[in-house]
Amino acid sequence: TTDLTGGTSVTLHTESFNVMNGLEKVWTPETRPIVSPSTRALLTLDSTPADSITFQVTCYFEELGG
Repeated sequence: TTDLTGGTSVTLHTESFNVMNGLEKVWTPETRPIVSPSTRALLTLDSTPADSITFQVTCYFEELGG
């Protein structure tokens, strides 16, 4: 519910889809976004949906380095 405040916002990926069909996005190793430790990643909607809708989202993260 809290959007990015302060800093610079950068869009890593944007995509639209039909909610009846769903969306499955699988990142290949060379296209995976990398978020450095001093930054944050947000999954947001560009605008409010016209109708009531429920999303179920699963995100997998991998920590790189030590």
